[in-house]
Amino acid sequence: MSAVPRSTLVRWGAGLALALGIHTAGAAALLARWSASADAVANAPAITVDLAPLPVAPAVKPSDVPPGPQQADAEPQPAPDPVKPVEKIELPPQPQAEPLPVATPPKAVEKPKEIKPKQTHASRASAPSSAATSS
Repeated sequence: MSAVPRSTLVRWGAGLALALGIHTAGAAALLARWSASADAVANAPAITVDLAPLPVAPAVKPSDVPPGPQQADAEPQPAPDPVKPVEKIELPPQPQAEPLPVATPPKAVEKPKEIKPKQTHASRASAPSSAATSS
């Protein structure tokens, strides 16, 4: 087990003490307000509301119109006609379109190469580090 710095232990201890203190104060405040007057609210008279029952369906009013004729059963559908072969119609040949001339894409222009001056001394990245030379 690694050693924990003293400042970390003090910080955690102070946080724990603060949390316990706040919870204890809240519990004490709730218990201080607890009294016999709270029981008086529990014994208050109940309020009742009567609701009239709703009818399931509205009353049916008789009408003076005589009933219509009885609906007859649906007539059966006649059998479909046999399939007739479709006549083939020859279409005249379509005129051939002339091919469009293909344009050749222009050649890419090459960028001139940049001429870099030759390096005369070594860069710092290639220099040996002080750690490698001190051992």
